[in-house]
Amino acid sequence: HLLEGIRDILELDGYQVLTAENGIHGIEVLQKQSSPPDLIVSDIMMPKMDGIQFLKEVRKENRWFSIPFIFLTAKGERADVHRGMRLGVDDYVIKPYDPSDLLVKIESRLERHRELNRVHNSGMATLKRQILTMLNHEFRTPLTFVVAYADMLNNPGEQELSKEEMISYISGITAGADRLRNLIENFILLVELETESAQQTY
Repeated sequence: HLLEGIRDILELDGYQVLTAENGIHGIEVLQKQSSPPDLIVSDIMMPKMDGIQFLKEVRKENRWFSIPFIFLTAKGERADVHRGMRLGVDDYVIKPYDPSDLLVKIESRLERHRELNRVHNSGMATLKRQILTMLNHEFRTPLTFVVAYADMLNNPGEQELSKEEMISYISGITAGADRLRNLIENFILLVELETESAQQTY
């Protein structure tokens, strides 16, 4: 049986393997896992839900979207291979397959996925540093003005504040608050743009 043969080959090579008889069962198996698998190998020809539909269902879920996906396909299924590639399949192995060829493709896809994750995590760490630097430099000045003017209003000292002084201090607080609001709006926009850019890049 093809399924059992692939499972045995992968387990002998040290992989932990989850199996499913068809796409519907495959989705059920995925949903039961606390964390997604590192890679999916699927036949195209399956009962109830074929590999193409299974791939579509997998790619609909954000938590499964980036899982490397390899198709097993017969020589005459070239049209299905093309459909799978348009849907985001990562590689395919032609049946009858060579076990060593399958293992090499699985390892290369896993290594590629690990490398992308390393790049992504490095990029996100850089983004976090940039955000913290901006928070430290840009937010500190207007916040200092707001605190200073508020403190002068609350603690005027021995001499009572004049109307002009109170208006001046309130204007200073308002200006600082406006500056902070603008910074926060720009900061949120920056994070959204950087996050979208990171997702598109990685």
